[in-house]
Amino acid sequence: MNDRPPDEPSERAALFQSLVQHSLDVIAVLDDQGTILYGSPALQAILGYPPDQMVGRNARDYLHPDDCAGAGSAGARLLRQPGEPVILEVRLRHAGQHWVAMEAVGQNLLDHAEVRGFLINARVVGPHRQADKDLHLLKAAVESSEDVILIAEAGRLDPFDARVIYANPAFQVMTGYERHEVIGRKLSLLFGPRTSKTDLELAAGQLRRGQSCRTQWLQYRKDGSEFWAESNVQRFPRSVTEPEYLVVIQRDVTEWKQAEEDSKRSEAQFRAVFDHASDALAIFNASGRYLEVNPAACGLLGLSAEEIVGKSLPDFVDPSQKDAALLLWQALRVTGEQRGQLRLVRSDGSFREVEYSAKGHYLPGRHLTIFRDVTERKQLEAQLRQSQKMEAIGKLAGGISHDFNNLLTVINGYSEVLLANAKGDHPLRREIEEIRKAGQRATGLTRQLLAFSRKQILTPKVLDLNTVVASMTKMLRRLIGEHIELTFNPAPNLGKVKADPSQIEQVILNLVLNSRDSMPAGGRLLLATGNLRLQDNSILPQVDVKAGSYVVLSVIDSGNGMDDETLSHIFEPFFTTKEQGKGTGLGLSTVYGIVKQSGGYITAASKPTQGTSMRVYLPQVEAEASTDEVSETAGASTTGSETILLVEDEDVVRTLAASILTKNGYQVLESRGPEEALRIAHLRERPIHLLLTDVVMPVMSGRELAVRLVAARPDMRVLYMSGYTDEIMFQHGVLTPGTAFLPKPFTPHTLSSKVREVLGSGNRAEATPECV
Repeated sequence: MNDRPPDEPSERAALFQSLVQHSLDVIAVLDDQGTILYGSPALQAILGYPPDQMVGRNARDYLHPDDCAGAGSAGARLLRQPGEPVILEVRLRHAGQHWVAMEAVGQNLLDHAEVRGFLINARVVGPHRQADKDLHLLKAAVESSEDVILIAEAGRLDPFDARVIYANPAFQVMTGYERHEVIGRKLSLLFGPRTSKTDLELAAGQLRRGQSCRTQWLQYRKDGSEFWAESNVQRFPRSVTEPEYLVVIQRDVTEWKQAEEDSKRSEAQFRAVFDHASDALAIFNASGRYLEVNPAACGLLGLSAEEIVGKSLPDFVDPSQKDAALLLWQALRVTGEQRGQLRLVRSDGSFREVEYSAKGHYLPGRHLTIFRDVTERKQLEAQLRQSQKMEAIGKLAGGISHDFNNLLTVINGYSEVLLANAKGDHPLRREIEEIRKAGQRATGLTRQLLAFSRKQILTPKVLDLNTVVASMTKMLRRLIGEHIELTFNPAPNLGKVKADPSQIEQVILNLVLNSRDSMPAGGRLLLATGNLRLQDNSILPQVDVKAGSYVVLSVIDSGNGMDDETLSHIFEPFFTTKEQGKGTGLGLSTVYGIVKQSGGYITAASKPTQGTSMRVYLPQVEAEASTDEVSETAGASTTGSETILLVEDEDVVRTLAASILTKNGYQVLESRGPEEALRIAHLRERPIHLLLTDVVMPVMSGRELAVRLVAARPDMRVLYMSGYTDEIMFQHGVLTPGTAFLPKPFTPHTLSSKVREVLGSGNRAEATPECV
């Protein structure tokens, strides 16, 4: 054997060529642009390409796209570092279209006389190398995980007796234990007295059966504080002789758990509010269909939840408001919130006025509407408006009554005087009578206005309403005619009321005549009485009722009836449905005023063609009914010779009264006001038998004047007169018991009769300072 080394260049070249040809590694030469200049036979063995097929192509044609950047960086380093090796890992495309991972060492031999290029020595990365790499990546992922990862050797009987052999850094963050403090200790150190033993036993049973378990339980940190952990536990068997492993992955879900509990409480609170709210609540979807309603909504509509769910708002509104309901839904989708008022139709056909507040997307795809029933409130508002309107008219009527009464006193008084002088066939007697009739009608009109305004002066007595109605039935039958059937149903043991008898008769008369006029072709008219105990306004929702016992007078006819619009105006003065000239429109307004002034209520119910029901409610009193007494002065003389001090600031009224009294034989001392009256009384030494004075005057009232004069002349009697209403009279202390009063307008006869009555009475009128 020749042991001599190959010293000749040819021999060395042949040796190196042989080594390259038989090398298991790929040996290649690339130029500075990456073009393959040479490739060893191993290329075909490793990549499946014959070397001569690759020579002349660029190495980038075989690189994985994700590795091009790295290969470019390695080439740049080779250019900067001639003679120094550069190591890189790349993936090359195999002829079979899969990728081969290779580790390459490159060296810059561009200046080498024989190579003149980049010498690349590459080999396939071995499985152990890939495994090491994968393990390194896995460890990095475990170590950087925000979730806790524990590995423990499982116990034979109780999996949670397993001893920890690994804990990642997140474990310390979550529990406060450093890793060396838990390695070798049992997993059970994380469980405390409040950890659910049932949950642990259930999880242990699943693990013993080879199942994984995913659960939440209460755990304890090193400082003893509690937290909720969501755990995923896997059991990994190894061999018969080696212990099994438990892999536990955990995360702290305390905040999520708290949020869940808060959500449950919020849901429970919402459910409690939803179910027990007095307002109607409804949840609907993006299509406007109701998904859920509360009991109040069912009560509002008179339907069950099943009958409401699946329908939409237009299904329940007044047909005239369906377009408004659709616009509401469209506007809600744009603005997200809407408020307004609607009229809903109940299952029984009745209407309910509601205020609504709609909120869009209070939850994704869910909308909420709150309906508040304001039917009674709107009725009360309407009642208040009606009351304010009628009160305003009443104040107007009361305000003008004084001037009207003074004028009517003059008109009526002088008419009587002229008629007394125009005897028999006097050529002016007819004209004077027409003047008197007009004055009387004006007087009646003024009284009706005062009755409506509840400011007339009443003389109340305790009455049995059955007796009052029964005494009028004969007259009423004549008034309504034979074409109307009149029936009176008196209630037994009817309670008593306190009211002015003549005014109550006027109430009955007006109601009956009104019913008669609604039945021109005939019909039935029922008068009925009854007792009623009212606790609240449930029976009379349109009025503010005082609790107590009432006597009810019902007037029910089968006439033409009225619609709701007409019904809302019937108590207003001058409102009438009769033809021009057939009615003043004061009948029902007078009734309204009398009833209200008597402390009662009146209601009306009617439908077109179905007749009308009028009901008067008067408070019951515990007293015996009064009996009518004949006045002691009836038919007595109206003349006399006494001295009367007449105090009246209206000249025409004073002149008329003085003339009437003088013609009846009295001596009259006229005064334009209280100061002049005091001077006259001071200068007169002879007796003054009667002070006839107006109540409301400038500087001093008639009451004050009377007090001062009676103090100096104790035997002088006092008679007050006024055209003002009862309210003013009460303010001036005139309408107290025992006080003589003459309301304006008066006639010569009423004036003379009242003067004679006061002068002829056994007791003089009281005018003490305490009454002022």
